[in-house]
Amino acid sequence: MLNRFVMYGVLLWTSSCFFANAEPPQVRVTESTPKLSVASLYHPADRFKYVVDPTPLIRFASGLNDAPEILVKRDNGWKQISFEDGKETEFPAFEQLCSLLSPQDDESKKRAKQAIDALLSGTSRPLAPTLISMDDSLVVIGLDRQLRWITRALNAWREVSLSPDSKRIAYIDSNDLYVMHLESGQVTRITDDGSATKLNGLLDWVYQEEIYGRGNFRGYWWREDSSAIVFLKLDTTAVAEFVVTESKEPQGRTVVERYPKAGEAIPQAELWCVQLNGSIEDTNVSLKQLLKDQFPQDTLITRVGWHKQTGDVIVQSSNRLQNEVIVHVVDIYNPVDPTVIVKEQCDKWLEVQELPKILASGDYLRLSDLPEGRRRLWRISADGSHRTPITPADFDVRELLFVDRNDNYVLLTGDQLRGTVGQQLYRADLKGAASLERLTDASAWHNVSISDDGEWMIDRASSLATPTTTSLRSLVNREKQAILLHREQLKLEGEPIEATWHSIKADGDVSLPAYVIRPADNGDVDARYPVLIEVYGGPLAPSVRDTWSSGRYLFHQMLAREGIGVMVVDNRSSGGRGLFDSWSIHRRMGDVETKDLVTAAEWLGRQDWVDAKRLALRGWSFGGFLTLHAMTHSDKFAAGVAGGSVTDWRNYDAVYTERYMGLPSENRTGYDETSPKLAASKMHGRVLMLHGEVDDNVHLANTLQMAGNLQRAGKLFDLMVYPGAAHAVHSPDQNFHLMNLTMEFLRRELRPTTAVQETASTVSP
Repeated sequence: MLNRFVMYGVLLWTSSCFFANAEPPQVRVTESTPKLSVASLYHPADRFKYVVDPTPLIRFASGLNDAPEILVKRDNGWKQISFEDGKETEFPAFEQLCSLLSPQDDESKKRAKQAIDALLSGTSRPLAPTLISMDDSLVVIGLDRQLRWITRALNAWREVSLSPDSKRIAYIDSNDLYVMHLESGQVTRITDDGSATKLNGLLDWVYQEEIYGRGNFRGYWWREDSSAIVFLKLDTTAVAEFVVTESKEPQGRTVVERYPKAGEAIPQAELWCVQLNGSIEDTNVSLKQLLKDQFPQDTLITRVGWHKQTGDVIVQSSNRLQNEVIVHVVDIYNPVDPTVIVKEQCDKWLEVQELPKILASGDYLRLSDLPEGRRRLWRISADGSHRTPITPADFDVRELLFVDRNDNYVLLTGDQLRGTVGQQLYRADLKGAASLERLTDASAWHNVSISDDGEWMIDRASSLATPTTTSLRSLVNREKQAILLHREQLKLEGEPIEATWHSIKADGDVSLPAYVIRPADNGDVDARYPVLIEVYGGPLAPSVRDTWSSGRYLFHQMLAREGIGVMVVDNRSSGGRGLFDSWSIHRRMGDVETKDLVTAAEWLGRQDWVDAKRLALRGWSFGGFLTLHAMTHSDKFAAGVAGGSVTDWRNYDAVYTERYMGLPSENRTGYDETSPKLAASKMHGRVLMLHGEVDDNVHLANTLQMAGNLQRAGKLFDLMVYPGAAHAVHSPDQNFHLMNLTMEFLRRELRPTTAVQETASTVSP
């Protein structure tokens, strides 16, 4: 999916506080704090810390006896937190794990600490035997077993994992799958056909980006008893290559990636299973393909896992257009007659869901967007013959967090009252009517972690203007006062400017959520101000969220203090009622979104403090596309900042694009009429386009094609390319430059309109 550089926004509520002896979070106003500026916010070395004592990593983990622990990462190491009073004490296991690596010098000790830090940060069972990497070495480490160095030449291995019984590891080498028995060192080669285009147990670019999640390239899964592995075979032979060039070296550098553009060949996926023999000496394995007859060409295998009770494989797949989803359960010993527990179809598209959760009874729990287009939780019978709703029809479940081991209830997130704007934790009964019980307080947004036993939650509560407060709360004894673990505070020079919240009426009985920050009063009651509208707008990707984000909040405060108002608004497909509203963009991505943006712009124009001729847009990735689309398909915007933008959907990858737009060969009109590149001659206002040179997601070619068409149309524009940057500009120096450039552009283009400026964006060809 397109990288979501979303300027998330959130509602301003006064939190009701349930902490013992705690006051509501405060904003500390002080004259010693520097004025908000690009330098104070973004300078690589001299930025000011406006947030006092940012929230550390606080997380649940399992101890040696699977008892829950609460760990917190501090500058001097890891601490453990008492469930009784929240007090921090030393976490002895941290030093024990570090010492197991036996570092001999200060530099080795530093690297060992970094490796253990990563372990404690990334796994819920850090004290059980697990794999860590340090330098080019791979180690099995655990407090209850002897340290074992596996290899000191790790570079050739990819996606290494430890079996559940800790006796084997699996890894990918040269795109083949291998298994090593740790005690004997015996290596078994599982596949032998790996090549540059045939991947065994390894995901290609589009599978990791659009299906399994950015950065997740592992395409194999251990059985719970460690007796088998199920894995994907991907054949990318027919997938076209795309060359990304980098200018850093004198001779340049190229990176070749197989990248399926919309309408072109996609990876061909197969599902295989290997059964591992118990005997170490016998390296023969049983290898078989699963669901061969059920997976026609271009099938997308979107989720794979194991049934923890039966040991069967559970597989979710979709057709290429992603409007049909099937979940199979396969007996690996008799795979010829798989059970279908889910089969869904619609005439638009269906989003990828996680595999069903398995109840003690053998029934399943699964999120589904059908039939109403609202994301509900359903209980599905073990044979798939019938299903029962667990949550109400007018509520979109955001995430299923916990399933009671006795099949009594589940814990999940969403917001019954505010939709995509807020987030609360709810309990839903698995045996009664489809209803919800809210477990969190009146704070606007709750990011919640649940302990493995379901008895505790770590609650990170915040709002748009209220920094995060972290607490520990009992889910068993809800009368017990919560324990305050951490509270952030914000330092500002002068009083913060409050946001106002709005619901803007649009066509089709739709309300667009938005918040607005009006510029600081300059004393002129008749003054009219420019407004920057922050956009993302991608399907089911809301920007208007009532949660704390210090970078977003401080940037918006800076704009308002400079006399530029801010609006963050969601169109119906990003912040509406689930797929019910998102389906409105099918095969015409950009059209409805721009109409909703125009509605928001017209609403702004009716406000007595807004200069309707000085409205600007800013967005990245899908937000960059929407900025360019709105500026080429309407005349409401004087300026726009478009970063990492898709400029024609034929330029983007097939899996994401075809889900929403269909095949180019079947929807040529839709692709043509929604293309900013093809509408460049209709550009209204001045645009600043930004892009990373080595963006492997939204290729730089998008922006260059747009630039070429703007030049041919005689349109003036601004362009900046960031050498070495990918889809995100991570370099502090480059980010500082980007923000300086953005502010200089906005100040220039949002000055009071003159006759000269009105004609300055076009020259005669």
